[in-house]
Amino acid sequence: MKTLFAFIVCLNAYGATTPSGCGTFDVYGVIEKNQKAPGYVFLVNKGTLSEYQFVITDEQELKAAPYIDRSIKLRGKITKKLNGQQGQFSSIESYTDVVPDPANLKGLNGLTLIKKEKCR
Repeated sequence: MKTLFAFIVCLNAYGATTPSGCGTFDVYGVIEKNQKAPGYVFLVNKGTLSEYQFVITDEQELKAAPYIDRSIKLRGKITKKLNGQQGQFSSIESYTDVVPDPANLKGLNGLTLIKKEKCR
């Protein structure tokens, strides 16, 4: 039983990715209605202890609307360091639908740095 618990903990840690600095990232997650304020948020690693929340700005909301409540990958630019587990994209280049694949946990969670840049 202890071995199973250790395996599950390691598997969750494997899928958890943390953003390091600023730049352009490929980010996997879900766009949902913001529970705390009007608008939408992009949730990364949803439902885990490593969940990150990015606010979708009013300018980005129109392009994000077709992807609400769907698993997607977006390519976005982060120019300010995250405030704990919350942040905001300064720009979003693209949205892509993603079909969840339980065999590929690393590919559907977290953030992948594409181009590193200095934070403001």
